[in-house]
Amino acid sequence: MKFEYKISLAYLLIGSIWIIFSDKILHYFIQDNILLTRIQTYKGWFYVLITALLLFSFLKRHLIKLRMMEKELARKNKDLSKSQLELEKHKDNLENLVKERTFALEDKTTELERYNQLFEGREFRIKELRDKIRILEEKLP
Repeated sequence: MKFEYKISLAYLLIGSIWIIFSDKILHYFIQDNILLTRIQTYKGWFYVLITALLLFSFLKRHLIKLRMMEKELARKNKDLSKSQLELEKHKDNLENLVKERTFALEDKTTELERYNQLFEGREFRIKELRDKIRILEEKLP
């Protein structure tokens, strides 16, 4: 149940019980109307004082909880900000690492392509030489 409902319900219950039972008790013990009026005034002031103390107590407990939650939220927001900064650093480092590795990979790829061209040329030259050798061998008696 929400705080505002709790406090309103508590006030309604306490007030209703107080009014119903305190008037009955006073009428039972006091028959003098002047004295009854004076005591009912004191009773009213007593009720106002007690309900004010109860209201203060409810509000104080609620506000203490609220302030604790605000502090916890502020701490968590601070932690979250730190984590976000750290995550940004890691992201930047990762991007730099990817760039470095990409350049290194491109260099290796270029080197492999050059070796591949050399080997293709060499293989082609070997085939030419084998063909010449075969032709020469065929011309030999």
